Parts: sequence; C-alpha cells; structure tokens
Amino acid sequence: MQGEAVALSSQVEHYNMFNEIKFDYDSLVAMIFNYIILFYQLLFPLLIWFSKIKKPMIIFGIVFHLYVAFGMGLVSFGMVMLIPYIYLWPAKRKE
Repeated sequence: MQGEAVALSSQVEHYNMFNEIKFDYDSLVAMIFNYIILFYQLLFPLLIWFSKIKKPMIIFGIVFHLYVAFGMGLVSFGMVMLIPYIYLWPAKRKE
C-alpha cells in the first residue's frame, strides 16, 4: 500500500526496458501510481458501463497496457491485454 509494487517492478532490470524509470520505495509518485492502478483495476468492470466515462477508462487502460508492453518489456502480455479494448470501444450510432 506504500507503493512497493510499483517501486519493486520498476527496479527489476529484466522488467524494465528503460533504465531511467525507477522509483524509490518511499516515493510519493510510486504510491500514487500504486493507488491509481489499484482503483482502475477494481473499478473498471463497473465504470465501463457508464457511457460518459467509458472512453476515458478505455484510454487509460490502453496507455497502461502500452506501458506494460514497452516500458516493462512484457510485449506479448501487453498486446494481448489490448485486444478487449477493441471490443469495448463504443460503436458509432446510426441515425
């Protein structure tokens, strides 16, 4: 809850394509990222059904999984996790 997950994953050389992005264990930024990710993952299944915040939730998910793919080096996992966003993107209504 203090941001250790973000800090530890940023310091593992195997999961870090860009060595410049590293967080300290007691970093406020790591703690904020930790809570943002937790809230997103917990609330996404509920908030995706509200049309006003659907696109921002999907865009945040796309950015997050692109970071997982290219920032952390888990390219195949990040790309696979992007597939559901294609199906969740709101379709244009025919008038």
